[in-house]
Amino acid sequence: MILLDTNTCIAFMRGNANVVRRFLAINDPSSLHLCSIVQAELWHGVYAAAQSTDRRMAQVQEFFDRFLILPFDEQAAHEYGRIKARTEQLERQWKREQRSFKSIGNNDILIAAIACSRDLVLVSRDSDFDRIPNLRRENWEED
Repeated sequence: MILLDTNTCIAFMRGNANVVRRFLAINDPSSLHLCSIVQAELWHGVYAAAQSTDRRMAQVQEFFDRFLILPFDEQAAHEYGRIKARTEQLERQWKREQRSFKSIGNNDILIAAIACSRDLVLVSRDSDFDRIPNLRRENWEED
């Protein structure tokens, strides 16, 4: 079972050959999921564009219609608390050691929490997710 991150969705809609090939190789399309956080980020992209067109809105809605959209629920909220506390602890530790640390964004932690709470593989090119314990990640944009 797979959860798609925003950057993977965008890569697919832009026709990234590697991502499209991986989509087409999936034997059971119902194993691919989106979540409400990714859905919100994609809608933000539509509305934040210099010219938000009806065609772009229709393209994004058509993309959503292919998937079950998973909500941020009570189980994911529990995972969010665990992940957020752990990443804050790492950030404090790295600051004490004067090491560079890029915080993981709250939306990404919400997405990771949904993936972890449902034991899904997150498909994303964002390596920041690798700092989240027990989160499995694949990057379909790589060869």
